[in-house]
Amino acid sequence: MHKQVRLLLPLLMLGFLGILASCKKSETEAQPDLAASVIGTYGLSSINVTGSSPIPITGVTSGTAVATRNGSALDQVNFSVTYTVNSSGVNANFSQNQTVDLKQTASAIDLYTGTTKFGTYASGVITVSGYSVSGLTVDFTATKQ
Repeated sequence: MHKQVRLLLPLLMLGFLGILASCKKSETEAQPDLAASVIGTYGLSSINVTGSSPIPITGVTSGTAVATRNGSALDQVNFSVTYTVNSSGVNANFSQNQTVDLKQTASAIDLYTGTTKFGTYASGVITVSGYSVSGLTVDFTATKQ
C-alpha cells in the first residue's frame, strides 16, 4: 500500500501542475486615453467656409475649436467649433457642438463623426476637412493654445 501511495503522489502532482498550466490569465490590453491628447482649446489658424445658409459667407474673422472629455470615454470628445463672420455687412457667430470619435493611427489620431473621417490630430494641431457646422462646410487648421 505504501508503494501505491508513492506512485499516486507524483501522478497527482503532475495532474495538479497540468491544471495550473492550462489556467492562463486573461490579459486585456489597456485602452489608450486618446481624449487626453486631444482635449484643449485651439485657435483656428486657417479656415475656409462654404455654403449659403443662412447667409453667404465671405469673410471669417476669428474662430476657436474646443475639445472636452465626453464623460469618462477614452476614445471620444465633445468638439465645439465657433467662428465669427463678417459677410454682407452682417457680423454673425456660428457654433456647433458634436461628439467626435477618436481612432489611433500609426502617427496621429483621426477624428470621426459616425463612420466618416473628417479630421486628424497630430502634435497639437487639428486639421479638418468637410466638417459640417450649422449647415455650412468648414475646413480648418487649428493649433492647441
